Amino acid sequence: MIHAEKTVSKKCSTTYQWSPYLKAAIHTLSYWKIQLSQLRGKAISQHTLQKVFNHTTLEENLRRPLPLEGVIQKIQEARAALRDVQKHHIEL
Repeated sequence: MIHAEKTVSKKCSTTYQWSPYLKAAIHTLSYWKIQLSQLRGKAISQHTLQKVFNHTTLEENLRRPLPLEGVIQKIQEARAALRDVQKHHIEL
C-alpha cells in the first residue's frame, strides 16, 4: 500500500534535470494559468496567487490584473519560455 501511494503521488519529473530556471518557468506558466482561471470566474484566493507568484521571476508590476487577451498572451510567452528552458535543461 505504501509503495502504491508513493508511485501515485510522484511529483518530480525525471525527464528534465532540475534547475532554478526550469522551476521558475514552470511556476510562471502555472501563475498565468491560475490568473486565467480567475478571470473566467473560478474562485481563487489571493494567497494561492501570491504563493505561486513568489516562485516566479516575474516583475512585481505584473501582479496587477490584466485583461483576458493579455493573460492569454502571457501564457503563450510562458509556454515558449518553458520549451526553451526544457531544450537547454542539461546546460542549465
